[in-house]
Amino acid sequence: MKRGRQLALNRTYQGFAILTDMVCLAAAFIPATLLRFGSLDAYPATTYLGTWAFYALWLFMLSIVENLYSFRTSMNRTMYSYRMIRLVLVTTAAYAITVFLLKNTRGVFFDSRIVIVLHMFLWAIFGITARMIILPWVYGYWHKFCNANGSCALVVGNPSEAEKISALIRKAPVYRQTHSVTTVPMDLPAHPKEIYDLCVTLSMQKKCDQVFILFGNHDLNCVAETSILLHDAGFPFVIFSGHILNLGYFDPWLSLEDYGAVSFLKQARKTKNDLVARVMDIVIGSAAIVMISPLLLAVALMVRLSSRGPVFFRQTRVGLGSRHFSFLKFRSMTHDLTGMNSSDHRRYFAEYARGRSSGEPDMFKLNQKSRITSVGRLIRKTSIDELPQLFNVIRGEMTLVGPRPSIPYELEFYRNWQNRRFTVKPGLTGIWQVYGRSRLPFDHAQFLDFLYTIDMSYSLDFRLVMKTIPVILMGKGGV
Repeated sequence: MKRGRQLALNRTYQGFAILTDMVCLAAAFIPATLLRFGSLDAYPATTYLGTWAFYALWLFMLSIVENLYSFRTSMNRTMYSYRMIRLVLVTTAAYAITVFLLKNTRGVFFDSRIVIVLHMFLWAIFGITARMIILPWVYGYWHKFCNANGSCALVVGNPSEAEKISALIRKAPVYRQTHSVTTVPMDLPAHPKEIYDLCVTLSMQKKCDQVFILFGNHDLNCVAETSILLHDAGFPFVIFSGHILNLGYFDPWLSLEDYGAVSFLKQARKTKNDLVARVMDIVIGSAAIVMISPLLLAVALMVRLSSRGPVFFRQTRVGLGSRHFSFLKFRSMTHDLTGMNSSDHRRYFAEYARGRSSGEPDMFKLNQKSRITSVGRLIRKTSIDELPQLFNVIRGEMTLVGPRPSIPYELEFYRNWQNRRFTVKPGLTGIWQVYGRSRLPFDHAQFLDFLYTIDMSYSLDFRLVMKTIPVILMGKGGV
């Protein structure tokens, strides 16, 4: 079972999907203009081009955020239609606001409200029809022409769920035309190495190029260790477990109502000597500091005036390769009681690591409310206290997206798979920060950070950065 072939399928589908979306976007302008003016000459060519470029940029960005270029979108037509309609509404609203703010846009953008509304409806209709009906047919024909032997998906594990997953795959138009499905309903072995060996053996016997593993009562430790073995061997795979839905982070196209999935069908980004990621960290980090410098100065002044002590709180954290670095935050607690390396926090973390959720009311984080200043309460709730970490990003100690940085004494509680976090730089935001934060138990929070280490990509980074914005605005999980 080779990842290269599956990667080629995914990339080709993404190319077809992007081309389809862009064509539908452009095609919707024609009837919208004709219905309003009766002629396409109502606007010059520059107007069509400028308007299309604006919409195309938003379409591409939001499609990545909504994960609409995934090979698996055809598995759930209702969800795709909902997300596409939401994308159309958001993009149209952004366009209308831009046109309103710029006032005189004639020659660059459409300024007719009727054309904008008509285009919105036509774009939604064209886009959903093309992606749900035309694209699967075209892609299926291309696949059969270029891949005479076809592809095979192996579904193995949990007998009570195996047929459900197989049926879900078979009914998806793209999979139905490009993949055969082999189902092996059985109780998986208890140990990760045995599960890995079983998947390898069955894949070779059935000649399958991707595997869907359905865990039963296995804990997250078993799921994580099995995932490492498959990932490091270069296998495209999907994991299913009842634990995954509790994480809040799962593949919506594959998950059942009570059985969550996480897919690893693409190749993770290389972390060693990643020049592109480093350049992006410096450019975006520097630009962000310049843009929010008035906010940083205002918060620094508020912290300084609200209580005695320094503006910044510095703490030793563990980063890439288990190296220590000085971690920056705006100080949010009274200076004489900020001791995050204190025995109190050590005891809190020990209890947390034994399985008690940090969201429980008797835990350390909620018991330290008296230590938090009035300004600190605000900047914690909105995560503004984390903004000085942009300087850690520029210095190369952190990156924009990655696992949360650990405190040194936390390492004594980590299992082998949890140490995988130190193979990548810690991040300003990440899966845990967006989907978990303080509400999750220790093993679940660690698993979210672990998932990033074996699934990191530029598209995932972009999606997490964009999703961080509403999390901050709503103060989700902040203390």
